[in-house]
Amino acid sequence: CSLDARNVPLEKVSHLAAYDVGLRSYFITDHPSRARLKIENVRLEDEGIFRCRVDFLNSPTRNFQVNLTLVELSSQPKVFNAEGKLIKSEAGPFLEGHELFLSCQVDGGRPKPSVTWWHNDTLLDNVVDTEKNSFTTVNQLDIAKLPRSLKGAKLECRVTSIDIADVIVREVPIIVYLRPNKVKIVTPNELMSSAKTHTCKCETSGSYPPAKITWLLNERAIQSSVITQEENELFSSSIVSLTVEPEDDGKDLVCRADNPRFPGGWLEDRRQIHVAYPPKVAVKLDTPGSPKSGMAKEGTSVILRCESIARPAAHNFNWYHD
Repeated sequence: CSLDARNVPLEKVSHLAAYDVGLRSYFITDHPSRARLKIENVRLEDEGIFRCRVDFLNSPTRNFQVNLTLVELSSQPKVFNAEGKLIKSEAGPFLEGHELFLSCQVDGGRPKPSVTWWHNDTLLDNVVDTEKNSFTTVNQLDIAKLPRSLKGAKLECRVTSIDIADVIVREVPIIVYLRPNKVKIVTPNELMSSAKTHTCKCETSGSYPPAKITWLLNERAIQSSVITQEENELFSSSIVSLTVEPEDDGKDLVCRADNPRFPGGWLEDRRQIHVAYPPKVAVKLDTPGSPKSGMAKEGTSVILRCESIARPAAHNFNWYHD
């Protein structure tokens, strides 16, 4: 592109263009002592050395050179999971304490871009996992044991080249399932009375999605009792109405909190229950050599033994006849 200002004012001169870049470029003549070159729709092939030549009527010609270096932006970053599936919105679900793998990929870019992973402006991974001359740049984020603190987190894949180019950011919200980290039977462990209904409450927290609570007695699920459940995003509780029998004395009552979407994601609290029940009495013939039938001959001596099972234990025995 050239401009000839001989014999005419500078603002009235015509531009002479050659080749494609000349057709997209022109001088800006807004000052009598300078001319600026503007190139529209800059293309990668426009990169190179531009020479500005100034001719004077009574002075030697002067030449100036400027090297135009162009930055080519990479493609928008794409994120893939461990199975190679493109992540379009949220990634996951992942399990607390298990592996998280995400791959961020971009194509092209000059100079070659840097691809990094971030969380809350904290750098997680800045290692590029492809060859230097590869057209595709990849950064694979691999967290061996995913902490529960990343539940609901938004990870960022950032693509940078040089300072004058904007950072390209791909935000990836992740879904993390959590196992319950607390479960407790909060009702005081008091003596229960047989044939009466007692309520026990259990609370659990830390699970996402909320844990489901199951009651067990001696490792068997309690089916016949009334169970009331309450839950929100962070907390679950359950109340069981339990009618106990004498044979339940000494059994383990178990409250188990289980995240149905987390294999093996359960936690439990247990207690041994104690049941109060009235005495069960049995009378047996305890005479040495007496027959098993419990019959004795008239005129012989007999010993009768009274056996009692009760909680609390019987402390007084009385004998009556007729």
